[in-house]
Amino acid sequence: MKNFRLLFIFVILMLLSTFLHAQGSWHPEKTYWPRTLIDSSLTAINEVKARVTVEPFLSIYNDIKTKSDIDYTTCTTELQKAVVARCAAFRFFIDDVTAYGDKAKDYLIVMQRASYSNIEEQYKNILWDSEMLSLACIAYDFLKGNSYDFGGYEDEVRAKIQDIAADMYYDLVSSSPWSGLHLMWQVGFGEQINYGVKFASALGMCAIVLNTETTGDTDKQPETWINYCMQKTNLQFNDWLVNEQGMWAEGPHYLSFTASSFLPFAISHNNFVNGQSEYYGAEFLPPLTQNDNFQAIPEWGIKIRQPNGARPNFDDSFLDPYFFNGMLAELYSDDVLAWDFVDSSNPYFVGATSDNIDVEMICTYDDIDFPGTTPPDFSPTQFMPDAGQAVFRSDWTEDATYMCVIAENGQAREGGRTHDIQIMAVLFFMHSENCSLWIPAI
Repeated sequence: MKNFRLLFIFVILMLLSTFLHAQGSWHPEKTYWPRTLIDSSLTAINEVKARVTVEPFLSIYNDIKTKSDIDYTTCTTELQKAVVARCAAFRFFIDDVTAYGDKAKDYLIVMQRASYSNIEEQYKNILWDSEMLSLACIAYDFLKGNSYDFGGYEDEVRAKIQDIAADMYYDLVSSSPWSGLHLMWQVGFGEQINYGVKFASALGMCAIVLNTETTGDTDKQPETWINYCMQKTNLQFNDWLVNEQGMWAEGPHYLSFTASSFLPFAISHNNFVNGQSEYYGAEFLPPLTQNDNFQAIPEWGIKIRQPNGARPNFDDSFLDPYFFNGMLAELYSDDVLAWDFVDSSNPYFVGATSDNIDVEMICTYDDIDFPGTTPPDFSPTQFMPDAGQAVFRSDWTEDATYMCVIAENGQAREGGRTHDIQIMAVLFFMHSENCSLWIPAI
């Protein structure tokens, strides 16, 4: 009996030790690389390496190489440096040139949040700090994915990513709600707009690449980050920014701007959890890629697209915002998404976002299996009252006559960034020219 009690105590102590050791980690059993945009299989890696040798990817890769050669001292922001580091890491991953791995590592060990002189700048920096953090995670994954020798600096790289993620989490989530930035975050409904999506996506990326980290500080735990990320994106894509018709409440431009962060995360997370639903805190949630409203976004974009492939210009939009549907073609086995991406006046679109998305597009768009030769089989004319648009289009060709009537209400009007002017808009696209008529709402 005495021996049995000793054995029982030993087992309890071992279990307790294991629990303490794994405190705050998330899927610590997963130790393979790469693990974000590219599957770790040799087949997937070789496909991407072959892709950059042929057009149009070759030209895009040459642009990436040009950015990888930019000297950090010529960059004026931390985000610009992070873009260079991500490009350098990708170049190391593809070409196995150690100098570019070194260049990426050199930034990752010194990166920091953007400087600011007042609370307003600090608040706006949430966007740029989130993007920087996401790019740093992708860069680190590329280095690990090609067995880079960190020369004793890997712990510093991981600590830097962890510290910045924890610092942002503290500022926006766990600090006193009356503290400056946290208060401004709440008053500005930061979680409910593009700021919140970018921040949540960045924390999710950190959880993926630092999944084995353990600590008693909850702000620094990968489990804390991924729980926050999944719970908030569930609200953002179900209640705050997107409805069942796939409309993005902030409009097409801000959809592309925000997608430069949430698409890499959503694809990476889906890869990491093998498409499986899991508990995040007390909520059992599917990967974002399996969220119904998320899946409706690409089709909404096609339904409202102009004959030149761009989305119409409404809701504080630049002229002719395009989208990255090609990145989702393989995931959803849908060549129509690839068609939208390549049958356009700006095919293989990777621009018009602050961090660009060229590396991410090369890693995710397979133009061999999804060449983009399949136009939509649904009607070119669409009525979407919950999204706030009615589109009249003669056909799916670039010569089509097109009219989009916009009359937003409910979530389409009230979600996301505010839409101050009460109007109905009629947008025309005829013979490659845009024109519009704005009518005050009654």
